[in-house]
Amino acid sequence: MRVLVGFFCLVLLASCASPPRAIAPLPSEPWLTGPPDPMQVIGEDKTRLLIAVPPDLDRGRRYKALVARYLFAHLLDGGAVLYGRYAKDWSMAEDTDPAALTLSLYRDALAAAAGIAPDAIVTGRHQLPFGDTYVMEARGASRSCVAFFAPLRVGKAAPAGTWDAYLRGALCGKGDPWPVMQSILRSVVLRE
Repeated sequence: MRVLVGFFCLVLLASCASPPRAIAPLPSEPWLTGPPDPMQVIGEDKTRLLIAVPPDLDRGRRYKALVARYLFAHLLDGGAVLYGRYAKDWSMAEDTDPAALTLSLYRDALAAAAGIAPDAIVTGRHQLPFGDTYVMEARGASRSCVAFFAPLRVGKAAPAGTWDAYLRGALCGKGDPWPVMQSILRSVVLRE
């Protein structure tokens, strides 16, 4: 009898266990100026990413559906800010290293865009209103670039220690682009 009761308890516990969590694919392309076409042009009323962009840099808002996530882009002259929001129960793996991901995404592309050696790139971490932001800067003779990646937890479904969204992007131009990008990022509002 005890064996039978134990068996039913195990069946009951197994039926209550949560389904396996879906591990989301991580960004794998630098997309310094935004994702490739086709992208849907959207207005402020349709985007989930609201940012204050200087008018001379503003190139409009776009949307693109990707595997397991929705991507909202604000294109800039010489760059882009991207908000990736994972669908339903998808989230990044617990062992995702944001600093290493930033390096793998942007190191070579940023160095090439600024015309410098990859070893000359400066990396750092900044605290912004939405959390830790991993930053890379490439300062060339005639052009400088900055790129960033910020993992986010915006939904309630993601398990503790994981992220279900991210902000990332880049900006290249003359002078130091980080103060401009930092100002843009301080204005971020994400709609859920």
